[in-house]
Amino acid sequence: MEKNTVQNRVTPQGDVFIDGIIGDPADGLTSAILIEEIDALGDIDLHVFINSPGGDVFQGLAIFNRLANHSAGVSVEILGLAASMASVIAMSGDTITMPSNAMLMIHDPWTIAIGNAKDLRTDAAKLDMVKKSLVGIYTKKTGLKASEIEAMMQAETWLDAEQALAKNFIDQITEPDRMAACIDLSAFKFKHPPKEYTAMAEVTEPKEPETRAEKKRASGIMASIKAAKLGVDFATELIDSDLTLAQARDKIINQLAVPAALETIAQQMVAKIQPTTAADANPFSGQLEVIVEPRLDATSSTAWFLVADFAVIDTLEHAWLESTQGPEFFTREGWSVDGIEFKVRDDFGGGILDWRGFYKNAGV
Repeated sequence: MEKNTVQNRVTPQGDVFIDGIIGDPADGLTSAILIEEIDALGDIDLHVFINSPGGDVFQGLAIFNRLANHSAGVSVEILGLAASMASVIAMSGDTITMPSNAMLMIHDPWTIAIGNAKDLRTDAAKLDMVKKSLVGIYTKKTGLKASEIEAMMQAETWLDAEQALAKNFIDQITEPDRMAACIDLSAFKFKHPPKEYTAMAEVTEPKEPETRAEKKRASGIMASIKAAKLGVDFATELIDSDLTLAQARDKIINQLAVPAALETIAQQMVAKIQPTTAADANPFSGQLEVIVEPRLDATSSTAWFLVADFAVIDTLEHAWLESTQGPEFFTREGWSVDGIEFKVRDDFGGGILDWRGFYKNAGV
């Protein structure tokens, strides 16, 4: 599932994971995806976990507005980094916490523009309007004057946890997060990111990857593990393995269970079809095994489940009685007529061992 939204960015318990580039479909962090999944939860408290260098300003604003207007409580935890638009989204929390080894950054919005002088002036005016919106968000949370926020943004200000708390960007400092994933900032053209940032993450398990691709793979695996509520030991095992990100995620979620009413739709969703353009690519193609269970129709004809790999997570277990591994076969010769009688006995039981191996979506 290379960069696949099957990875649960929003869990049924209200955990929202923003780990990657905001607005990037490959990271599953578009505003459309997150807002749709948050809306499906209804009126429950949300717990937002952020480790992001930022991204698309308008998609970030859409995510901020959805969280800020949520009908229930919203708590935000900055795991490793909340930079640029990620710091704006962080301001949506009723409470905002940050480990002592994390960082927050605010700066002026910027864009890449081409065209004549009129076009460039138009784009500059849009950036001024965007900055005004961002300044309003920061001032509402911190109580600082707009002029001070504007100066901090223009200077590209990086804040550690103590500095962020002193200026009211956060409400509490927590213990260092051993699972905070490092982010390679080289591609984001920030003016002066702290050189010591990656060292400050203090990630001892798993070991820090050496290349940008490895960091992206490790971060993706770690986000999947967090979403599935699994432990750091399993994350270490996957990161230290030779598995690709897609293969590692397949170890966590690899099946789609549906009622009979959704069989055709499910098969269409995972079908391997060669797209003609990148926009037509199906991220679910060939990634999930479809399991059709008619008995689900009795409960709901729209609900579907993502199911973890049973070989990895003990979720649904079945066992035979008296350690008889499989059906027992019995035969006897007939007496009244020539022939042989057959009998098969299969005694087993089943049960749910761990709810974390299932993700339920109520459907529409």
